[in-house]
Amino acid sequence: MTRQRSVAGAMALGFLVLLAACGASGQVTPVEGGVTVKVAPAEAETNPGGSVWYSAAVNAPLGITTTVNWSVVEPDGGSIDPLGLYLASGGQGTFTVRATSIGDPSVSGTGTVVVTPAPVVSVVVAPHARSVIQGGAVQFTATVSGTGAGQSTDVRWSLGGVGGGSIEASGLFHASGGTGTFAVTATSLADASASGAATVTVTAAPVISVSVSPDPGTVPAGGSLQFAATVSNTSAGQSTAVTWTAPDPGGGAVDAAGLYAAPATAGTYHVRATSVADPSRSRLATVVVTPAGGLTQAQKVALVATRRWIFYHMSTGCNFTGGAWSGVPTNELVHDMVFSGSSPCGLYRTVRDAGGGLRVVHPPYQSNLNAVPDDAPDSSATGAGAGRFTAGTFWHAHVIGANESVGNKLAEFDRHLRAYLGAPGSAQALARVSLASPINAGVKFCWVDDWTADIVTRLFATYQSTVAALEADYPGLHVIHFAAPLQPADATRNGYRMAWSERLRTTYPGLVFDVDLVESTRQDGTTYTVGGQRALAPEWSADAPNGHLSEAGTNWVGSKLLDYLAAVAQR
Repeated sequence: MTRQRSVAGAMALGFLVLLAACGASGQVTPVEGGVTVKVAPAEAETNPGGSVWYSAAVNAPLGITTTVNWSVVEPDGGSIDPLGLYLASGGQGTFTVRATSIGDPSVSGTGTVVVTPAPVVSVVVAPHARSVIQGGAVQFTATVSGTGAGQSTDVRWSLGGVGGGSIEASGLFHASGGTGTFAVTATSLADASASGAATVTVTAAPVISVSVSPDPGTVPAGGSLQFAATVSNTSAGQSTAVTWTAPDPGGGAVDAAGLYAAPATAGTYHVRATSVADPSRSRLATVVVTPAGGLTQAQKVALVATRRWIFYHMSTGCNFTGGAWSGVPTNELVHDMVFSGSSPCGLYRTVRDAGGGLRVVHPPYQSNLNAVPDDAPDSSATGAGAGRFTAGTFWHAHVIGANESVGNKLAEFDRHLRAYLGAPGSAQALARVSLASPINAGVKFCWVDDWTADIVTRLFATYQSTVAALEADYPGLHVIHFAAPLQPADATRNGYRMAWSERLRTTYPGLVFDVDLVESTRQDGTTYTVGGQRALAPEWSADAPNGHLSEAGTNWVGSKLLDYLAAVAQR
């Protein structure tokens, strides 16, 4: 009876073992008598804390039990119970599971189990940081990794902070609230402890602005002037077009393209450009309609007198500035020049301010290195404007840097200006220049300077960076530019001077006084060239082959300088 139960039990156990045996076969150890043990699975993988069911297929002669004892070979390899359930309760690594025949303990079979770290669920959100204006939207995406078979890779989106807007289940953020920086979080549905985050910064929607050029503009009576409008801060899809109107009765007309037709009567009028995207935003520009004959010299001087000017150069710059004021009535121009010595310019002292008009100030030659626009270098200066750099002052410093060195003059221009204006943002700087009280400043280089190919390439970049830094550090400071003067001959150096001047015109359109073009234009309007390059025309030259101007040249170049200064004053 016992034998029948044992046989029956052995058969049942063998049947169960056969049912449980699946996957690759493990190591089999045959012995004499035909007992074999095969473990399945032969190879398995699990994570710490995980489990694996093992089975053993035992072939044994009749009368020998087919049951086995289970064990784990390595001490830290985990444990296995009598039924073959392996538990990865030890460390990580590759371990051996052994099934030993009870009927013949010298026979066993083995399988291996690899215990690897459990995959960690992680969530990455993209983009990591993004800015958006109010009313806009940003699409966020989440990538979930480390999930096991059957685990979800979906996330739940949430928004940190108060009033930032909302986020959809798809990760689409709507900036429908206030401004600020807000946290966007995606939490794994498979593992609520796993999440990824990003930030979204909501900024105020920019206000559309409209600018008009020129503003102010000047046009003769009955003439026409093309205006252009720039619309800034529009959003994607918004129009950048404008509608043009001329609001003053009898003040002319403007067409849809901004072309203004001036009336027959001189005066000050306006044109308005209104944003199509936001009709509440517009710009009213001034247009000065002059008599049909154009501006008189006195009118040009009056325009120059509405601004403050700082003009730096070395000695002969006054050789042509004097021509700008030649013949201007004393009630419109106040300047007192004292000529002496052999210099083409002579020695200058401060002008007397007789009240009104343009005040042209020439610091004494000897003290020029230390003079600043607020000084009254000459004790004879009188009047309300003496010693103050007020509107209507053209401060003319004619010693700066060393001749034959463009680089030295540029560095001294920068140093002198900064020394006068003070540290950027300081009380001194804010008191001396601002958007409400601007200054136009420029430096003129000389024909005698070291004009070479290297100057045109390397030093022009320094010139650009110097100008950019000055205008950035001192809001309200506007740098004006002077082309290089020419010699009557020396085509090579004139070529370098022209190359420098062309770079100025390309980089600063409308802000360059074309000294080179004026000096090379003859009385009959033709261009004077030597060796294929523009050159100082003979009728304007005082001492060829040098580049000093004759009296006629001074008046010719000076008259064009006055045109330039008047145009700059209207910007």
